[in-house]
Order: sequence, then C-alpha cells, then structure tokens
Amino acid sequence: MRLLQCLVGVYLLAVSNVLCRGLTNRQDYVVTVEEASRAKIPKEEWEKQRKFDNGYGKPMKVECNTKKGEAIYRVESEQNHGEYDRIWKWSCKRIVNTPLTSCKWTDKINDWNGPISFMCPMNQVITGLSSKHTKASEDRRWKVQCCSVRGYHTEGCTLTDFLNKKGERFMHHSKSTCRATRAFTGFVTNHYTPHDRRWKLLECAVTCDDKSRLRSSRPSNNYN
Repeated sequence: MRLLQCLVGVYLLAVSNVLCRGLTNRQDYVVTVEEASRAKIPKEEWEKQRKFDNGYGKPMKVECNTKKGEAIYRVESEQNHGEYDRIWKWSCKRIVNTPLTSCKWTDKINDWNGPISFMCPMNQVITGLSSKHTKASEDRRWKVQCCSVRGYHTEGCTLTDFLNKKGERFMHHSKSTCRATRAFTGFVTNHYTPHDRRWKLLECAVTCDDKSRLRSSRPSNNYN
C-alpha cells in the first residue's frame, strides 16, 4: 500500500510539473507561480507575463518547428518603465508544407545599447529569436535563427515604419495573400533613453520557385 501511494505521488508530481510548464509557456524564461508569490507580483501582472515568451529582466528564446515548415510571422511586445525592459511574444505559423533547411543561429548581432540592422541571407526566413537582458545597460543582446525554404524564394520584401514610440506597446503580423504567404526576414531597431528601443520589421512573401525567377527582392525602404 505504501509503495502504491509513493507511485501515485510521483505520478501526480510529474503531472503537476507538466501543467506548470504549460501555464508558464516557456518554463525557463517566464516567472513561475512560486516566483511570483515570493516576489509579491500581483496576480494580474503574472497572468499577463505568462502569455509572453519571457518575464521582465528574464532571458528569452523562441524557436519554431522547422520540421513542420514554420517561421515567425507575428510579434507583440510591452515595455515596463520600472523594469526598463520588454516582454515579448513571437508567434510561428506554417508557411510551407515541407521542412525548412540549412537552419543556423547567429552570434550576438548587437552591442549593448547599439543599433541593429539585420536581414537573413537571401531566400531565408526567421525561425528563432533569443535575447538576454542586463541591468547594467538596461538592454538586450539578440541572436537570430534563419532557415532556407527549399523550392521557394523570398520576394516583395517591405520594411515597416517604426512600430512603436518609446515605452509603447506594439503588435504586428505579416499578412499573407491567396498567392503567397509572408514571414519576417529581418528587423531594424535603435536604442533610445529611457532604456527602450523602437522597432521596424522586414517581411517578405515566400513564393514557389519557377525556374525563370530564382531571386530575392530587396526592400525599397531605407534601412535607417
């Protein structure tokens, strides 16, 4: 009987851990229920943070399921003036029905408080993002994963205007059409005081190859 009780206890603990991971979305990067309680974070604030890929001041890492042909197409972000940091939600969707290939993570693409002007190599899309925050600079340094889309090419690329002012929440998603799906392929951001960045996103259509047009369109917008 005692052995049975132990086995049931272990099982319930395992289930509890799985549920906790599901609630916090990214268990390594989001404040858990216990952490929120110890830090006396209000429930409504924790409820908001758990919907995102990181907590304020916490590392963030998002990676799409490239085996299912997924890439990043949507972003949502909020800034906290007290924390001098942003929480992020990057969303994936299937852009093709074949696995993405030649996936590779960059090294850090920016210095602390430095500008970023990043674009994936030709005919590649963004499938992962990683960043870490430091209190010393009140900023994040970023890494990006890009993948190739075999049998497809990118074209019709556009760079958005700035999506936010300092301290503003913003949300943006690439809009697909019946002829082509669209995904993020790069971004531009500058650091401003008080400790926030303004963001532009580069997005491209992912179009099936025809042998007469194996190319990648470049954005007409100025990158600055």
